[in-house]
Amino acid sequence: MGYSLPVTTFTEKELSKIQGAPVQALLSGMGYNRNMPKEVVFGPTRYGGIGIRHLYIEQGSQQAQHFIRNMRHQGILGNNMWVTYQWFQVTTGTAYPVLEYPDTSKLPHGEGDWFIALQDFLSASNLAIYIPNVYTVQFRRTRDRILMEDALQ
Repeated sequence: MGYSLPVTTFTEKELSKIQGAPVQALLSGMGYNRNMPKEVVFGPTRYGGIGIRHLYIEQGSQQAQHFIRNMRHQGILGNNMWVTYQWFQVTTGTAYPVLEYPDTSKLPHGEGDWFIALQDFLSASNLAIYIPNVYTVQFRRTRDRILMEDALQ
């Protein structure tokens, strides 16, 4: 189930629904009550949880790993991801790198579901990805304003 997660853009709610029945069946097969609280089911074993990983955490962590690995490798896929990320950054129209400051604001106008899903995961997990030399909107004159940032507030 997790193999294709790095390229998907499911929300946490959608993945909870997708994994609901399989997790209940797995819990019954393991001898646990299938209606056990989710905090225990998905909690780490060192704190008394069962340690089953939520698909949303799997999707987000695999997306971040996929992105970082390919950006560092700088192969064909890495270069394509760099161009796509730059394009995503330009279309957001913000003065800050959106993956470096993912919790700054929601981007309802953002183009590219994959980067929006990654930004949402980073924000929910209190994480950030620093990529050097990312294009951001710059002030050209004194008293300039960045329209997209004003619109988001």
